[in-house]
Amino acid sequence: MGEIDGIPLPNTKRVNEVEQLFFMGNENGNLIFRVAVNENNEIVACAGGLLRKEYSFPLSEEQSLFGWIIAVYTLPQYRNNGLADRLVDEVCLC
Repeated sequence: MGEIDGIPLPNTKRVNEVEQLFFMGNENGNLIFRVAVNENNEIVACAGGLLRKEYSFPLSEEQSLFGWIIAVYTLPQYRNNGLADRLVDEVCLC
């Protein structure tokens, strides 16, 4: 993992915590992730979706299903080609 767009690298403990969250979300069927690869099979874009049941407001009697689009990123040299749009569409249609 390297520094991207000037964002500092996270520490190893935080990387492991996030990795575990992704594994748990995937196992539970609550996490959907899609990537685009180039001709060298390198990841050049990604998008994810997270589904959770939560109370929509404090006095709700039942939980509702909510979804978030997460972790959308495209390497600069692959931008403006619709990759992120297509990946987000795939995540939303799963």
